[in-house]
Amino acid sequence: MERERQYYQSNLDKPLAYNPFLDRDAYLKVSSAERVSLNHYTRKQLETHIGERLNVLLSTVRYNIKDGHLHGQNLDEPAVEAFARGVGRDGSTKEDIYRENAEVLGFSQTDEQLASPNAKAGDKILSISPPGGSYQHNFYDIFTLEEDEGGKYVEMRRYSSGLNIGETVQMLKNGGVVDENYQASPEYSLSHPIKIEANHSKFKTPDSIHQYLHKDHKYASEEELAQVIKICTPLITSYINTLANNPYDLQGQLLNYNALLYMQELAYDAIKTNDQRFLKGLALKSAFSYPTRQEIEIMGRQPIRQAMIGCGFSGRFAVNGYETMNSPFSVVDKATQEQTTLCCKCPFCEKQVEAKIGGGRIECPDCHKSAPYIKQSTKYLQ
Repeated sequence: MERERQYYQSNLDKPLAYNPFLDRDAYLKVSSAERVSLNHYTRKQLETHIGERLNVLLSTVRYNIKDGHLHGQNLDEPAVEAFARGVGRDGSTKEDIYRENAEVLGFSQTDEQLASPNAKAGDKILSISPPGGSYQHNFYDIFTLEEDEGGKYVEMRRYSSGLNIGETVQMLKNGGVVDENYQASPEYSLSHPIKIEANHSKFKTPDSIHQYLHKDHKYASEEELAQVIKICTPLITSYINTLANNPYDLQGQLLNYNALLYMQELAYDAIKTNDQRFLKGLALKSAFSYPTRQEIEIMGRQPIRQAMIGCGFSGRFAVNGYETMNSPFSVVDKATQEQTTLCCKCPFCEKQVEAKIGGGRIECPDCHKSAPYIKQSTKYLQ
């Protein structure tokens, strides 16, 4: 018990992209009456985290234009005034306040440009929001001036980003969107939103910008994310039930969390490779049954793709003996780092190859397609 307590305390304050130890802490403190609300909150947080791992569209917000300013729906005051009042609130640090002021300055420019009578439908503003201070999420907002029968309005689409600020800015420089003087820092990018004209030859829509920035990285569409979430729902429910029914079962909680991320990887790879037989099997199982403890034990010990999201890692937690050295904040398990090969038939190009194994995945050297690799089985490439 003492070893478990030390492991729990050592991970509680780590900058992880998603921290199950904070979930455990919340469930240990919450009353029975508050648990339903906490269950709903935890479910939404897990779904958002899955979206962040897949660099997906996170949310959409509409701003109406009134008296020359952007207004949030059902709000009588300009959004920029509401944002300005939020600077320095709720325990903001000095670093946070610099960032918050930069964000308000940047939004005031977005407000001025898109609410202007001279703005054209299709004009876009890109605001890059990298992590910093107390703000740990990594995303960007794309504001687009739209028009319908009611007149002009602005749609903001928020996308999770798998790129750091330097990579994002370099991609935009390569695409001719910003010049060489554009700086790669949170305060600069937030205070210098980027105007993209409606008639831009490459970036006609927010999705086209997101696709360009992530053309060499994994990203999912809204439809793909919804499919992944549906398949993962039983494991999300199992994770929440473990916390709600026995918050002291740390090993069960971490195994559930690991199994959820593993299933997310399986589901997304099946979607991308259009493995309909496998997808139907996953969908049927998620629709009619919940995972058993034995299934969670098996899935929770499989290698998982490690991702850097914001200022924290997202990956598998060690569960045997509570080894802190194997947490996503530290070194990846030896098993997931060692490169090996396997002589097998690739199911994608159907060639006999020496497939490469590493980082929890197996890859064909000819067609370069890959799939999750289960150490105990070679069912994906055989």
